[in-house]
Formats: sequence, structure tokens, C-alpha cells
Amino acid sequence: MKRILLALALLFAPSLALADGLFVPGGSGSATSPGGSNTQCQYNNSGAFGGVSGCTSDGTTITLVGPILGTPASVTLTNGTGLPLATGITGFGSGVATFLATPSSLNFAAAITDETGTGLVALATSPVFTTPNLGTPSAATLTNATGLPVSTGISGLGTGVATFLATPSSANLTAAVTDETGSGLLAFATSPVFTTPNLGTPSAATLTNATGLPISSGVSGLGAGIATFLGTPSSANLLSALTTKTGTGNTVFATSPTLVTPTLGAATATTINNITLTTPAAAATITVANNKTFTVNNTLSLAGTDSTTMTFPASSDTVAGLATAETFSAADIFSVTGAASTPGLSITGAPYTAGTATANFPQVYINTTGATGPTTFSTSGTLFGINSATGFTGNFMDVHLNGGASLFKIDSAGKVYSPQFLAVAGSCAGTVTYAGQSDTSTGIAVSNDGSVRLCSGGVEMGTITNAGDQMMTVGNSSGRSGIKTRGTAATVSSCGTSPSISGTDLAGEVTVGTGTPTSCTISFTSTKTNAPYCVVSDQSTLASFTYTISTTAITITQTANSSNKIDYVCFQH
Repeated sequence: MKRILLALALLFAPSLALADGLFVPGGSGSATSPGGSNTQCQYNNSGAFGGVSGCTSDGTTITLVGPILGTPASVTLTNGTGLPLATGITGFGSGVATFLATPSSLNFAAAITDETGTGLVALATSPVFTTPNLGTPSAATLTNATGLPVSTGISGLGTGVATFLATPSSANLTAAVTDETGSGLLAFATSPVFTTPNLGTPSAATLTNATGLPISSGVSGLGAGIATFLGTPSSANLLSALTTKTGTGNTVFATSPTLVTPTLGAATATTINNITLTTPAAAATITVANNKTFTVNNTLSLAGTDSTTMTFPASSDTVAGLATAETFSAADIFSVTGAASTPGLSITGAPYTAGTATANFPQVYINTTGATGPTTFSTSGTLFGINSATGFTGNFMDVHLNGGASLFKIDSAGKVYSPQFLAVAGSCAGTVTYAGQSDTSTGIAVSNDGSVRLCSGGVEMGTITNAGDQMMTVGNSSGRSGIKTRGTAATVSSCGTSPSISGTDLAGEVTVGTGTPTSCTISFTSTKTNAPYCVVSDQSTLASFTYTISTTAITITQTANSSNKIDYVCFQH
């Protein structure tokens, strides 16, 4: 063994110094060096070291193949496997190894030397015993036990008790009980029948169905006159029995009593004729005028400021609510004086903007009877809307000042009438008549012949018409005429040095730059859908002057010249 340990030490150290020399791992094996294969343990083989094929090591762990351990001082078999029960362990009792190899109830009974009974091993939960002798258990619960013989299976019963338990009759109960009173049948709590019982003084009794109780002798403690009143319950006997009373006469009951000159004092009742009265903290007053009736048909709560008066309509009607949708069917007048930052009539809130046009009705809506609701209201909301039934020929809106003539109106055909926008039958000159009103025309005058006149104080400034040989005239009676264009100026390029332009896409004038250029390009401010119709001319007499028109520019080709002027007028189509 010492030689084996020495060989193991050689495996775990690079070198080992001994008395007769230095051993180095490796080599073919001699007196001074190990032999055998790499990783094999070493042993002394007739003076030379050789390898043990059944013992190998990786420098940390030793692996033994088929070792004989003998009797080790200690061993831990945590990872041990393959231990044979029959030969690998000594000291088992007879039959224990057989039971461990085949753990049946029969083998367990054969291994145990002091068992009682036979059969299968019983575990704690729901075991089944066959004719067991339990002896005297320290505790037992017989919830599901059956077959216990009363006469022999229970000890300590009194005389006759076993007989009563076997045959539970009233007679057997009487024979078993030793201190009973009375005789007859056993009585239970519900509806028992007693024959001439002596109840003594019960701690409690309910005499709901009791009969035959004599008032004069059967009830003690009654006050003077009470027994007489109970025997003959008259008003006089009740009055005689009461020791504290007021008034005389007949007994009064709650429903429709007739009182003769009563003094009610301060009533404390909370209900009169099914009307519940709530006691106020201090005092309260309800006043109904003479010969008047106050009727309430539904639950109602009234609230307001003290000392205010509410006057209801002269005829029967429904009171409108502030937070409920109401329909007003009569001619209603709102008379309110405006104040600073306070309108006389204000409709607040945002108009409805969700859903379809059919659902988007205006915030304020005039809708006459029989009218079909529009389906074209804006889904972005409408503040004011008017809708009338078919056949309406009046005005949707008519504005007047202090009872004067109409200042502005919209009729049933959708026409708009105003001194600044007139429908006239003649010219702008003098006073014209429109919708029943006379005024001096200023604005746009639409004639019955289809022409449109631009009027200013009765003077015609221009006409647009589809009659005769002209479509539009510009000018006034003073001889003024002409068209002035407005907008972003067009640009000029490729037109000599420092050219200039005055005008827009509609019309203008170009001053050609120096350097005798032979071309110019007038660029429009925006691209046109179609190339416009343009008239372009040079103010000088040039031998050659041509031009082309596109959707973006006018391109001019001319005889070389400097500082000449070019005019252009364009019409879009």
C-alpha cells in the first residue's frame, strides 16, 4: 500500500526527491523512472516501476477498475451504483433483503418477527381491516361505523336504556328514565297535546292559541278597571280604567275621527292622511289662501331664494326646464335689456360636428311645419339655419332700421337684395327700384336683361353683357376708361443688358436692354393650363419681329436693336 501511495504522489508532483535518487515521470520504467502508459498509476515491480492498467489519473482524479477495497475506515457512496443486496450488505435480518428486492406485503410479513394478523400492509388513509380486534384505542371516530350491537357493544348504559335504544317507544323511555313526572306519550316542542298539565311558573310562554283563560282570576297584576274593560270593552269602561286622560266621550281612532271642540296644541304627528311630515329644525309655515286647493301629482322639490315670488301662467300649462329639451307652441316674447358684456339673448355651446350632413343640424334652427329636413348641412357645424316647407314665397330674412324700408333681404328663391347689391330694371343713372325700395345704386346692379352693371353713386362704371356686338365695356360718363392689372410682375430675360418690364401675366410693357439683342423672353408668374392668346407688338419699325407663346412664356425674335419697347396683352382661355 505504501508503494501505491508513493506512486500516486509521483502523479501529482512534477518531481519527487528520494534518498536514492530523483524520479522523473515518463520513460520505460526502471529503478529510477516510471514505466507503463501515460496516466497509469505506478507500483514497485521487482525494483522497477511499472504502470497499473486498472488505475489511471488525470492529475486530479484517480479512476480504479474492479478494485478490492477491503475494509475501509470510512467511505461515502453518494454516487455509488450496482450494490448487490444479497451479497453486498451484511447484517440484514431474515427476509429483509428479499423484501427490499421485492417489497410486497407477503415479503414484509415474512421479514417482521412480531407481527399480528395476516393480509396486506395497511396505510393511514382509508385502510380496510377484516375482523380486527382493536382492543382499547386511545381515540376513535366512528362516523361511518356500522353494525355496533347495542346490547353487547356498549357498556355503562342505565337500566332499560338499551331496550329503549333498540325499541324507542314512549313506554320504554318511561321505563328507562328514573325521575319522570306524569305519564302517557312523549311530547315534542311543536304542537304537543297535554292533558291537565300543571305548568308551574314557566320562564317564558307563548299563548297564541290558548283559550279559556279567565280574566278576573287568570291574569294577575292588572290595574284597577282593566279586567272590567277587557270583559266589556266600552268607551266608558276604558275612560274609567285610564288614570291619566283628557276630555270625555267616545274613543277616537285614526281614520276619519269626529272631534268636538278639541284643543290640538302642538302636534307631533309625522303622518296625516298618509302624508308624511318632516319635523323642521326650527319652524316652518305652509299657507293656503281661503277656498284654494293645492294639488301635487308627482314627487316635487321646490328650491329658491327666500322672499321670492313665482307667478305661473293664467291658464293651465307646462313649466319649461332649464336643462331639458322643450317645445314652445305659443307666441313667446323675450324682453331683455342688454348690458355691458352681457347679451340680451345668448346661445352658448358648440355646434354639432360629428356624423353625416343629415345629423348636423344648426345650433339655431328655424324649421316650419311640414318641411323636410335638409341633408346638406356642413359636417363642420352650422350656427344658424332656416328651412321652410314647399310653397313658401316670402323672405327667409328681411332687415329694417327703425321701421324703414328693407335694408337687406333674402327671398324664397335665394335672391339677395341690398343697396350695395341691386336687382334693377334699368341703368345705374338716378334712382332705381329694387324689391319695393328706391335708392341710388352703388355696387353691382343685375338687370332683368341679364347684364351686370358696376355702379357708383348712380354712375355706370362698366357693363358685362351677352347682347349686341360687345361683351364688356369699361368707362364712365366722363369719358374715363381703361383696365389696370394687378398682381405679381412678370419677368424678362435673354433680352440684352439690363432689360426691364412693367406689367403682369395679363398685360405689360418691356424695355429691351442694350447690346442690340435679337431676342427676349417674357416669363409668366405661373404655369398656365393652356397657352394664352397674346397680342405682342413693337413700338419701333423693325424689319423683323416674331413671337411664340407657350404655357410658361412669350419668346420674341427681332431684328437686332437696343432699348426698343415691346407691348403685350394676353387672354386666358
